[in-house]
Amino acid sequence: MEIVSNPMRDSGSHGFCTAEAADAARSTLSRWASYSATPLLSLDELARDLRLGEIRLKHEGSRFGIGSFKALGAAYALESLLERRRSFDSDHRKTKIPIASCASDGNYGRAVAWAAQQLGCGCVVYLPRHVTEYREEAIRRYGAETVRVQANYDAAEVAVKRATVQHDWIFLSDSSHSNYTVTPRDVMLGYSVMLSEIADSVSLADFTHVFLQCGVGAFAGAVCDYLYSLLGPKAPIIISVEPVRAACVFASVKRGRATLVRGALTTIMGGLACGRPSPIAWDLLRTRLSFCMTLDDRWAMQAVRLLASGRASGEPVVAGETGAAGLGALLFGGSDERFRSQLGLNSSSRVLLFCTEGATDPGVYTSIIRENEDSLSDTQFVI
Repeated sequence: MEIVSNPMRDSGSHGFCTAEAADAARSTLSRWASYSATPLLSLDELARDLRLGEIRLKHEGSRFGIGSFKALGAAYALESLLERRRSFDSDHRKTKIPIASCASDGNYGRAVAWAAQQLGCGCVVYLPRHVTEYREEAIRRYGAETVRVQANYDAAEVAVKRATVQHDWIFLSDSSHSNYTVTPRDVMLGYSVMLSEIADSVSLADFTHVFLQCGVGAFAGAVCDYLYSLLGPKAPIIISVEPVRAACVFASVKRGRATLVRGALTTIMGGLACGRPSPIAWDLLRTRLSFCMTLDDRWAMQAVRLLASGRASGEPVVAGETGAAGLGALLFGGSDERFRSQLGLNSSSRVLLFCTEGATDPGVYTSIIRENEDSLSDTQFVI
């Protein structure tokens, strides 16, 4: 595992995920019957153990009843896209039912399938080989068709883009590419609703550190852009977190340009198993991130078990392995004196974390919890 500083950091102009745009996206999503703000938890016990001033955790496990923050981006982007399509249909003729398509490691596909069902669309989701059967079935439960690609996420993305052109589907990706930026921006604006909710209860200016897990970077880019649009040079220290074997943002920062990470991208943090950053997200991350971290799977699993034990907040918290990645990075960086000093963590630090999912695969969650079941109460999670 490594931590590197970002020499490209710049507090200049922001992009599109402003506080005003996030509030507007929230206004749209608040009209959905199942919308409600997710909780911002206080991890007071862990803050004391790690000798930090405060730790707050935005927990997305209850989001729209599907268990992850991805629903925000999928719902806002698909509704916005369908509205644009209706505006182009000047004579309001009836057309065939639109079919939304995407590639997914699990949670995003479930979110798109759910949003498509809510809005009366069909849905096709392409999955890389590592996605569990439970997560595939969870997507199918919303009426979607799934297609397996016997390769990694990036190959699934290529395959679904090709099929979308052939079948005239609606492509709903959270990763941009040439001539495809509007929908990925809408997805990111949906994600930024989390910041709008946080701002209802606390001042974002009070946080000194933010840990953000990265896949293609859409979530992290949205948070970075919101914070810089609101706070400018007074924005907190922002740290990206990626699996050791799927660290495309980390590699891009080290090389100073967007970089493709090849291979199987094997990690238990399946939602972060992406080999290439989204270009529009990278444009934000390269000037906003303070540090980039790579994280071994065992730290993510340790974070899952810590939350489940109740020792972080005083009561059990259910988090998936991808959702707990930010906390895993804090456990790693906050309990090693060298990294602690590098990140500037001390007794005055106020840390913001995001638990981006609940137990979206109960089988995986149970296996993580039971790994140290007999000694869970004795496990030393922090130094």
